[in-house]
Amino acid sequence: MVVLCRFSPQWIQNINTVCIVLGGPVLASLITRMRAHGCASTSEAFATSLRLMALAFLILPVGHKLAGVDGKSAFRLALPSYVLEHW
Repeated sequence: MVVLCRFSPQWIQNINTVCIVLGGPVLASLITRMRAHGCASTSEAFATSLRLMALAFLILPVGHKLAGVDGKSAFRLALPSYVLEHW
C-alpha cells in the first residue's frame, strides 16, 4: 500500500532551517571531538563539506531518471539531497 502525504511546496524551504538548528550542533560537536583527537583540521572540515555537496548533487540525477511522465519525482528522492546540501 502506498501512502501519499501531500503538503505545501513552501514547506521545502524549512529544510534549511531544520538542518541548521538540528544538524549544526551535531556537526559542531563531531568536529570538536575529531579535533581533540587530532583528526580534523580546517582544511579537512572543508573537504568533508565538499564531499557532502558532491554526494548531494549525485543524488539529483536519480530523481530525474525516476521522474514520472509529468516530470514530478518523489520527495523522498529530493530530501536527502536537500539535507546534504544544507548541512
